[in-house]
Amino acid sequence: MMRNPSTIHRALELGINFLDTADMYGPCIDEDLIAKTIKGKRGHVLIATKFGTVYATSRQA
Repeated sequence: MMRNPSTIHRALELGINFLDTADMYGPCIDEDLIAKTIKGKRGHVLIATKFGTVYATSRQA
């Protein structure tokens, strides 16, 4: 789970424009951080996200 926007800022400075995230990394924490960090740059960043993944508990496996 990423909580420091400087990581994203540095990635963008280095030319990285693809960010991959998922709700399983924490309840909307990564998505909210990315949204705040790339504000004003949204046309230059591609975001991939995943949702709805359900993992079996040990009793279901």
